[in-house]
Amino acid sequence: RLAEEMDNAVIVADIDGPNNPVTTGRFRQHVRGLPTMLLFRDRKVFKYTGARTVEAMAEFATATYADARAHDVPPEATPVQRIISETTKSLALLIIDTYDAADHFMSVARKDFAGVLAGFR
Repeated sequence: RLAEEMDNAVIVADIDGPNNPVTTGRFRQHVRGLPTMLLFRDRKVFKYTGARTVEAMAEFATATYADARAHDVPPEATPVQRIISETTKSLALLIIDTYDAADHFMSVARKDFAGVLAGFR
């Protein structure tokens, strides 16, 4: 809606952080929570912390960004960094899935063991 309100004078992008570890890793110094809004202008990045209204964001994009602290845009990840990031994400998901599966199997085993014990009493 912001882009429409400004007659497409700005490009607005929405990134799903948890599913884009390379991008979130690149901008981790600016992202402390979600959602985070960043403005890229003149080869700098500015973090928006104002009200979540179209008017306030438009004002920031056109004027008040100059009052915010400017940071250099972080360099793109190297191919090796991309592979490490994607591998780390995949391993984390595998560990979570394995833990969930083990937790499920232990739950079933406890119930089975309780049934066996009840049969001996």
